[in-house]
Amino acid sequence: MKLEEEILRILINYGNDTFTTEDDEQESVAALIFSDLDADNISFTNPGFHAMYIEIISVIEEKGIIDLQHFINHQNQEISQKAIDLISNKHSISSNWVDRHKIYTGREDEKIRKTTEKAILSLKKGHIDKQIKDLQLKIKDGSIKDRTTRGNRALWYHHSALGEAFIIMEIAKAANVKLPKNYEKKLLKAVELFHDAYLDHSAIEPWAKKKYNSHASNGKQDFRSDFNSTSHGSAWFHILQYRYPDHRTSKFIKEEMYPRATSLKSDQILGISLGCIYNALAN
Repeated sequence: MKLEEEILRILINYGNDTFTTEDDEQESVAALIFSDLDADNISFTNPGFHAMYIEIISVIEEKGIIDLQHFINHQNQEISQKAIDLISNKHSISSNWVDRHKIYTGREDEKIRKTTEKAILSLKKGHIDKQIKDLQLKIKDGSIKDRTTRGNRALWYHHSALGEAFIIMEIAKAANVKLPKNYEKKLLKAVELFHDAYLDHSAIEPWAKKKYNSHASNGKQDFRSDFNSTSHGSAWFHILQYRYPDHRTSKFIKEEMYPRATSLKSDQILGISLGCIYNALAN
C-alpha cells in the first residue's frame, strides 16, 4: 500500500508538472503515470487509494489539470483527508532524490521524471511480487488450486495456469524480482503432472473428480490431442525448453512439436508470439 500511496503523493503534488521527453516533447507527470500503469493493467489494491486514483483521472478529464481544491474540499472525508496528508508530506523532490539516491542532475524536470519512473517501477515490482507469492501458495503437490480440480477440463485449466505462471516468472526475472524459495521446483512439479496427465488422463483424476465449477471428468479430459494446434497460453511450452532444456517434459515437447506449430506463431493470452522467441533461444 505504501507504493500506491507514493504514486498518489506524486500525482497530487506534481501531477500537473511537465518534463521533456526524449523526443523533446512536453509530457505531464500525470500522463506518464496513467499511460504506464494502464499499459501493464496495474490497478490499486487498496480500495481508498483506488477511489482517489480514479477521481484524479476523472478530474483531469473534466478540467485538464489536477485541481487541489477539489480534493481538499471533497465531500468524501476520506479522500479529503488523504489529499491534505499527501500535500503536507510533499517535501522537495530535489532534496529527496539527492538524499535517498545520491544522484545529482542538472535539470529540475529530469528529477521529476526519474522520481516518477522509479515510483512506477516500484509499484509494478510490488504487483509482480504479489502475483508470484499468490501462485506459490496455489501450487501444491503438482496441482494448482481451482484449476487442476476443474472436472473434464482440469487438464486444460492446469495448462492455462502453467502459461500464466511461466509468463509471471519471466516478468519477475526481467524485473529482478526475487523468486520465493522452491517456486521453480513447485512449478516443475506442476509441469510433470501436466505431462503425465497428457499421456494418461487418469493421472489428473484425483483432483479432477472434485469437479470445481465444471462437469465430472469420468476419467477423460477435454483437451487437444497434440501441442501443435494449441495457442492459448502456449508460450510456456517454449519457455520451459529454454529454461530447463534437460527436463523430461522439455524433451518430450520438442519431439512432439512441429517446426511450424501454432504455438510458435501466436498466443491468444499475450497477443504476441513468445513461442518463436524462446524456441530460437532454446535452439
